Amino acid sequence: GIYALLDSGLDRVLYVDIDAHHGDGVQIAFAEDDRVLTVSMHQEDLWPKTGAIDDIAGGMARNLPMPAGMNDDEMRYVLYEYLIPLALSFVPQAIVLQCGCDTLAEDPLSKQLLGNQSIWEVVGAMTKLAPRCLVLGGGGYSPYGVARCWSGVWATINGIEIPAVLPITAENILRVIKWTHSRGRQPDDTMFTTLCDPWRGGTIREDTRERVRRLRGYGV
Repeated sequence: GIYALLDSGLDRVLYVDIDAHHGDGVQIAFAEDDRVLTVSMHQEDLWPKTGAIDDIAGGMARNLPMPAGMNDDEMRYVLYEYLIPLALSFVPQAIVLQCGCDTLAEDPLSKQLLGNQSIWEVVGAMTKLAPRCLVLGGGGYSPYGVARCWSGVWATINGIEIPAVLPITAENILRVIKWTHSRGRQPDDTMFTTLCDPWRGGTIREDTRERVRRLRGYGV
């Protein structure tokens, strides 16, 4: 996707990765390319255990490793205190948003505690910050969480109101999913009957604030 945008003549592309894992491959691919600024927010110490906060690659990478237990208020803090200001400074011609949802609380492969509302908030904000935006899938290892989150992503992109209660046809699709992952969590009934998680807020930890402050020091 990024190469296609560059091949079309663009020379300012912002790549934002909110997957729980570091976006190492994209960072490596564009480390020396001053047309592409890559940003990865990921859980620290999670595979591939790269993307330290002081890793700026060839100068065009920014990494925000987050401590385990990130909540929706912390995601919102990162969005408004870092991601939006960075985009406004960089003035991208296009944004590519890798929207992995393995940061959801029910996901078995991360230790983050997000609900899908904060992910939708990131999508809604970032898609307004450039004339072109490409939203990509990413990690996500709870089939219920992925289906619900990505339905909301699609609704957000298209300006569709998210219903308070799912129609019975959608509920039935979710209920027939069989998931036997050893680290999976048995979903409660709201995972079948609603699309929108409750806001999973909490304290904005000083550690989170300090990491954002440090990352802002690298500028654009």
